Amino acid sequence: MKKLLGDQGQASASPALTRFLKQSPCPFANLANIRVCQSWSTPTPTPTRLDRLSRDLLLLDRDLDADLAVLEMRGADALKTPEDYGAHLRTTVLGLRSRDQLRGDPLGDVSEPHWDFEFGQSSYFISVFAPLYRADHSRCSGEPDTAFVLFQPEQGFRRFGISSRRPRRGQLSERIHRGFERRGVDYDLALNRFAPKALRYVKPLHSDEPPVRWWVTPHG
Repeated sequence: MKKLLGDQGQASASPALTRFLKQSPCPFANLANIRVCQSWSTPTPTPTRLDRLSRDLLLLDRDLDADLAVLEMRGADALKTPEDYGAHLRTTVLGLRSRDQLRGDPLGDVSEPHWDFEFGQSSYFISVFAPLYRADHSRCSGEPDTAFVLFQPEQGFRRFGISSRRPRRGQLSERIHRGFERRGVDYDLALNRFAPKALRYVKPLHSDEPPVRWWVTPHG
């Protein structure tokens, strides 16, 4: 990890976030400049928390040195299934978009292959890491009561040469896959390479289970 960034420049991470970043099998995790969002003591996306998170993302949007932002949510053991996290994510992104003066609702066609969440002047890939995943799952947070939500803008991917439209994207996926395997972590290559990107935001518990369509309400 190159640098942690906060409102006043360099910031400190919580012990849980430090452990999470150090244990990541991703080959780029220790190279990224990371903006630390204000943490949540519970996973409830209240209006006040969404106000603060929207400000954090706008700061990330303007920070050319930052590669991603991390939101730490404590008390996340209250969410019991990937679908619970999907509902949480849906509420969060809709709340953020309602605060976006440039865009606003709606989210657009989330099922489109290259769709990503747009906020401000950036598009983001979002990945949810949670305590409900087993230790060898690529989205295990490694903390019994803490989840992490990563907001990765396109600028961060470009800096490391990562893009779904990159000519050798398949080779890069294989490289990352091998790195995860060496650490005993299941990368779920098929979902990461071929599914619409939005289906990777929240992953199922097991690779043979249906993907989590987090943007769809239970009756939608």
